[in-house]
Amino acid sequence: MYNLLIVTDSFTPDFSPRVSFLVKNLIKDGQSVTVLTEDVENPFYEIDIQGVNICRVGFYKSKPHTVFRKFEWAFKAFLNLCFDYKSSFFLKKWSSVASGYDAVICSTFSYFPLKPAYKLAGRLGVPFIADIRDLSEQFTGREYQLHNVPLFSKWFERVQCGRRNYYLKEADVLTTVSPWHQQFLKKFNDNVCLIYNGYDEAFCFSETKSDTFDIVYTGKWLGVEMQDPTLLFNVLENLIGSGTLPQDKVRVVWYLSKGADTLNELLARYPISRKISKFADRVPYSEIPSVLQKSSIVLVLTNKFSEKGPKGIITTKFFEGLGCEKPILNIISDGSYLANLINETNAGLSTDNAVAVEEFLLSEYRQWSSTGCTHQIVNKTAKRTFDRACQAKQFEAIIEALNSKGK
Repeated sequence: MYNLLIVTDSFTPDFSPRVSFLVKNLIKDGQSVTVLTEDVENPFYEIDIQGVNICRVGFYKSKPHTVFRKFEWAFKAFLNLCFDYKSSFFLKKWSSVASGYDAVICSTFSYFPLKPAYKLAGRLGVPFIADIRDLSEQFTGREYQLHNVPLFSKWFERVQCGRRNYYLKEADVLTTVSPWHQQFLKKFNDNVCLIYNGYDEAFCFSETKSDTFDIVYTGKWLGVEMQDPTLLFNVLENLIGSGTLPQDKVRVVWYLSKGADTLNELLARYPISRKISKFADRVPYSEIPSVLQKSSIVLVLTNKFSEKGPKGIITTKFFEGLGCEKPILNIISDGSYLANLINETNAGLSTDNAVAVEEFLLSEYRQWSSTGCTHQIVNKTAKRTFDRACQAKQFEAIIEALNSKGK
């Protein structure tokens, strides 16, 4: 068994399902794990993990959502741009980490904490594995940035990508989340392994009945260019407006952590869709399985894969719907990697065709009317490959291979 050091930009209770469930399953497999991470104030995504050593370091001194925090963020963002201050700050804080590790795994959304993780691996004399969850190049704009300041954000992104690319070249192995990401990263490192995201054991089928036919969306909404719901709205205007579906039985339920205001502005153009939409209170991550189990359809919003559009995004919401074996409606189909996975697993429908959406909704509504719930008959063999426990096994195989080579 291995003693592993995991350095990550976020960890439970911050939103970090990939790395948090990786740690949970590595420990289940008997590995010893220490996590170094930034201390972030976000209690909504608590995942119960026993037996892990965690070192959390705060980067900001001021309280969140205050004027002082805004000034502190601006000052440190300038230092980050000019001097990569955040990496230096955390490397100093983590410099006293003990020896005896077999590998360093760094999991990142963008750039931080690649540099401190690489430096620590060098000091410890162990393999350095960089897990790249997202790339700025996959987005249509800067929807992913928490603070999008014109001109500065573009400049900052360019500088951070340059720093990121340097450490991508230095990693012994890169791991990432989709075939598109894998091909992109091979520009910098030939040794790139594809490890998809997945679902935890809590995401399973439950024959939970409901009084209404609920089309459920959970997570962020990043705008039409990234996640276009207008096809659904047009279909609902037609089906409910014509009386084919009863308005009092159909709901679109939004559990949003971001984007509610702009989505409401869009819904103003679709009066029926707006009337049947319900904006639910944000729920802790631990409650998401029961939310999906009660749903009639899991809505996964994307847009067409293109050079100027979104690229290679296989959202965690697909895997969670697959785990719960609920019919997934994916619009607008990316026509690429996500659509292929939905077809391979028989998880539902990925389309940009209004007639196909109408037929799908009517079919699922008939099932719900008959039984009080819906159940998607997925390809169980294909589904099992996306169990989060399999993800941990893939990382363990990489560590085994590196250590056998004496890396």
